[in-house]
Amino acid sequence: MAKIKFKDLKKMNDEDRKQKMKELKLEMLKQNAGKKNAREIRRTIARLLTVENSIKLSKNKSEKIKIDNSKASVKNAQKPKGSEKGGSKSK
Repeated sequence: MAKIKFKDLKKMNDEDRKQKMKELKLEMLKQNAGKKNAREIRRTIARLLTVENSIKLSKNKSEKIKIDNSKASVKNAQKPKGSEKGGSKSK
């Protein structure tokens, strides 16, 4: 099992990452020898999960920014003119 670098994992599409995760889990189950190989497999799985989570977070942040911008434009459009606080009271 060769080490897979973070940048290589980030270049993979979702399907390739899912397939790689399945392969690594199967290899982990089959692996009964040396702890070094098992440790390397666990670390590669952790890298895969880290890449997936970072991609999800970046997507969520971009969606949140779009939503926040649209809310701000709606609030600005709904403010009535001349309704500032501290105006004179009529009797």
